[in-house]
Amino acid sequence: MIIGVGGAGCNMANTFRLETKSDSIKNATYVFADHRQLDIDYFKRIDDTTVYLNLYNIDLYNDLPEDFFIDVEKVYVLAGLGGHTGTVWTPILAQFAKFRDVKSVSAIVTTPFNFEGEKLMAHALDGLSKIKDLNLDLVIALNNEKIAKQYANINFANAFDYADKAVLAAIDENIKFER
Repeated sequence: MIIGVGGAGCNMANTFRLETKSDSIKNATYVFADHRQLDIDYFKRIDDTTVYLNLYNIDLYNDLPEDFFIDVEKVYVLAGLGGHTGTVWTPILAQFAKFRDVKSVSAIVTTPFNFEGEKLMAHALDGLSKIKDLNLDLVIALNNEKIAKQYANINFANAFDYADKAVLAAIDENIKFER
């Protein structure tokens, strides 16, 4: 299961679905969790592989179906840290998956670009600390600024696409390493 949290996390999850070459990622259940999905009360399953969560209204313990994590052995929680949704909800969703006895729970997150400001970076680092405190199976924090320095043609319009692809590469590498 791939859970995209907030705008950045949902974008990452969508990039994964469209661009992965790994069958296990391609065939995963994708959960798009954001507070902007106001047309959904709490939870909406679109099909066997797509779920939407409205984080604005949801009570995870009461609004998710009991079988939400049944037969799910691995969860990746994806988010951009620094803003509100990804920073606050990533540790909550990861801890909830652990509470529901998912065997392997991982978080892969990005930290803000320098142009996003020191306040967002401080908030991101606080959120990252909370994620690390959960003792997940894997925590990967990718620094968007370092990703940006690897590409000559990066600009504001495409910077987040490069970050999404770096997160996908990290998961692909983790899956290869596990085999």
